[in-house]
Amino acid sequence: MQFLFILITTVGGIFTIWLASQLVTGLRSLDWPSVVGEIILKDVPDAVRKNPRYHNRYVYRYNVRGVDYFSQRVSVSDRFISRSRLVRQILDQYPDGAMMTVYYQRQNPQLAVLERGPRIQTVMGFLLSALLLTAGIYGLTAVSY
Repeated sequence: MQFLFILITTVGGIFTIWLASQLVTGLRSLDWPSVVGEIILKDVPDAVRKNPRYHNRYVYRYNVRGVDYFSQRVSVSDRFISRSRLVRQILDQYPDGAMMTVYYQRQNPQLAVLERGPRIQTVMGFLLSALLLTAGIYGLTAVSY
């Protein structure tokens, strides 16, 4: 029984820490500067197209201080959404060639999003993982006595 509570505490702790960092970054994104970006599907430089890191990951292009960046991130906490769903979500909202506001992290312009702030799914996930962590800790203390 103690092993089960250790497992619950560990899983709850890992997710709580990870989701807390997502929440903090999401809240910090509210102050990120913005630039105008463009939806691109065909006009992708060969260097990006041949780089497996960017393969099927580009949807929009933006320029910060003379450097072009490519991204498909919608929000800071979009890791819970499949890549193809993200691309569809952006393309449903913006046609090819459309201009939109892109928010980027000042210290790391490669990190950019179309929506600032944390998503409600991240907040709910954080609360559930914190509850799991609390239940695990409570179980461990109850089993110890």
